[in-house]
Amino acid sequence: MKRKHPSAKRLPLQTLRDQVPRRLVALVIVLACVVVGAVSIYKYQADAATAAFKNPARVVSEHWANSRTLELTIKSPSIGAPNRLVRLLLPPKWSKTSLKKWPTLWLLHGGYSSSSDWLAKTNIASLSAGHNAIVVIPDTSWCSAYSDWWNNGKHGAPAWDSYLTSEVRQILETGYRANATRAVIGYSMGGLGALKLPANHPGMFVAAASFSGDIDPLHSYDRTADGPDLPGLSCGADWKSVWGDYNIPAQKAIWQHNDPYDQAAQLGKLNYLYIASGDGLADPLRAGGFMPDPAEKQVNVENRALVSRLKTLGVPVTSHFYPGNHTWPYWKRELNTVFPAMLKALKTN
Repeated sequence: MKRKHPSAKRLPLQTLRDQVPRRLVALVIVLACVVVGAVSIYKYQADAATAAFKNPARVVSEHWANSRTLELTIKSPSIGAPNRLVRLLLPPKWSKTSLKKWPTLWLLHGGYSSSSDWLAKTNIASLSAGHNAIVVIPDTSWCSAYSDWWNNGKHGAPAWDSYLTSEVRQILETGYRANATRAVIGYSMGGLGALKLPANHPGMFVAAASFSGDIDPLHSYDRTADGPDLPGLSCGADWKSVWGDYNIPAQKAIWQHNDPYDQAAQLGKLNYLYIASGDGLADPLRAGGFMPDPAEKQVNVENRALVSRLKTLGVPVTSHFYPGNHTWPYWKRELNTVFPAMLKALKTN
């Protein structure tokens, strides 16, 4: 017969029943402390990351233009004086205190223009009504080029790229219930911005559309072409202040960084890309303006060259080249054409 070890004592059944729950409770408490500690660490890290970004821009006033159009006046040292408007077309049931957040569709204006033209010359207000997206229409300047200006190597204001992609974005996401899903549309100079911003900030936008965009200001598509399109002239600025002198290699690199043709491969990060322009030779919509239209003829050459380059690189792109000139009736038509694809990319349903 095997003898039990002297230390092997049988515990009373009630004692076992008492100890097991206590051990389970102790284990649960330990695990809860671990989870709470991990959450606290994560929250600390998230708070630290938020605190690390000191947004120099601030909203100095809000104005309701109508029941769904909120105008923000923003002051920022990145752009200097004067303060600029950002117009928001808001979705149903939006409020600053909502638990829900919405995707954003950014509309960029062209040279000699402002954010008000999107509202005055298109049907964007009625087109976007009832959809679950915030339409963001920011003002820049007539010659912003949607870029951080080089300023003869001194940089500083105006820094339109940083202002929009960092400062305005943070304002919208922290105070106006915008989420991190974004699409962008622009015409003319805004068409440049609609492609250069996604190229320079991969992953920031899921979709982009350019109408009659000056999307190859360096004329990289044709090395024998006459000189580049000089930025800044519409404001009377020294064109070298924007990206520098393209004749100097180090400064030419700044041009290339801001040129969608040279950054074409980066556009492959988008889920949807649309490029359109007229031929500058006909005006079937009787929009008026120059005919033939030298501005539209030039951007048509650039846009066709970019589409060809994108296809060579294997980057999916939808394009539309049509008889027309550099003016609003054509851009309004393109907006209505591309709008459903933008909503799909934003996953608004």
